[in-house]
Order: sequence, then structure tokens, then C-alpha cells
Amino acid sequence: MEQQQGSSNAALSDYGKAIELTPDNSDVYSYHAYLEQTMGKTNAALADYDRLIELDPHSADGYLNRSSIEGTRGDLDRSEADCGQIARLDPKMSGQAAQGFRDLGDSRFQRFQYTNALTDFRKACELDPSDDYAYIGVWLCSSSLGNLEGATKELKASLTGRDAKNSSEWPSEVERFLVGSVTEQELLSAARNTDVQKDKGQHFDAYYYIGSKRLLAGEKAGATAYFEKCLSTGMTDFWEYRLATAELQTLKTNRVAP
Repeated sequence: MEQQQGSSNAALSDYGKAIELTPDNSDVYSYHAYLEQTMGKTNAALADYDRLIELDPHSADGYLNRSSIEGTRGDLDRSEADCGQIARLDPKMSGQAAQGFRDLGDSRFQRFQYTNALTDFRKACELDPSDDYAYIGVWLCSSSLGNLEGATKELKASLTGRDAKNSSEWPSEVERFLVGSVTEQELLSAARNTDVQKDKGQHFDAYYYIGSKRLLAGEKAGATAYFEKCLSTGMTDFWEYRLATAELQTLKTNRVAP
């Protein structure tokens, strides 16, 4: 780990020297910014992405990576604008743009901004029709806005309309659970995998989405139990973990007597 950190610092220093020698070279800013981003130096990375885009307003990668930082920081309007630029600048990057809009939807959903999040997830579906989790996001937003029946009909129709080979097997199983074609026990059984990491990740998903359906059904105790199981996996890097945390906080707050 120390050796890896040392190599990264050395590379960062080299790119810094290159910037001094060629201050108008957008490629060097791109490499420098991305390395800073991977090292967690987001303030410096953001400044470099700003400079990169100033030098090369057509850098789809620059907009993509800047959008990621902005979304994480909660600057959602700017992140949305950058996501829009990605698809406009490079149609070949529609998949990356879709990921950007899905990430933005994740951030807005986490802040209970369901209407805006719904728009973002729909845009992700439009740009990448094979993105199962974008369709799941649409279902979550519509359901949270009080339209569970409509959300379920829409997701069921999209499952039927999509080519099965363009959808990942596990996320599609989650979608089938959300529309009622698969039971809780069947979903948990499908989550089992001989690969330890896949098994953990798929159970993590299952716990969250079972908890979500139970919450929408008004089963607060059951929802709490499954959200707690979701957190027990320790998979903190995923949006479902943050959502489960937020839902649990809300559930616990509502249980406190006034």
C-alpha cells in the first residue's frame, strides 16, 4: 500500500512538472486531475477539470469526471448540466452519460428529491436501455411519489419490451421481485452464489429491495429488519447502503414519541 501511494505521489509530481512546462496541454490536465481524483484530492481535481474544460470544451471525459465529483458533493444542478454535455459531445459515450445521470438520480433520491431523481433515471434509461438499475430507480421514485401501481406496470412493461440478452441476470431478478413475479424467498435463493463477493453483493441488494417493498407496504418493522441486514454487509460504497441508512434514521425518528 505504501509503495502504491509512493508511486501515485511520484506520478502526480511528474504531471505537475509537465503542467509547468506545457500549461496549455489539456491531456496533461486530464491525467493530473484523474490521478488526484483517485487519490481523494477532490478539490485539486475539480480545479484541474475546470482548467481542462476551459482548454478543451469538447472533453467528454472531463465533463464525466467533473460531474462525478459534483454529484458526490451535492452540487446536483451543475452535475446534471455536465451529464448533459457528455452525451451531446460524444454519442459514443452515451453509456457513460447514462451512468452519470443514474448517479445523479441516486444522489437526488438519497435527498428525497423524488421528482427530479425520476427525471434523471428516465434520462439514463433513454441513453442506455440495458441499464437495469436505471429502471429500478424509476420504479423507486414513482413508488415513493405514491404511484406504486403505475410504477409496477411500467417496470413490468419495460422488462417485457427489453431484449433479455441486454439485461444482466441478477438485476433483472431484482426487477422481477419488484413487480411481484418473484417472492422474497425466491429472491434470497437467487442471491446465493459460489463466488463469495457476488453472494455478498447480491444479498446486499436483496435486503435493501425487500426492505423497500416492505416499507412501501407499511410494514415498518420488517423494513427496519431488512435495512439493518443491508447495513450489516458493510458495503458502504454503494448507494443502497446510504439509502438504507437514511431510511433507518427516518424510521427511528418516527418511532420517537413527541
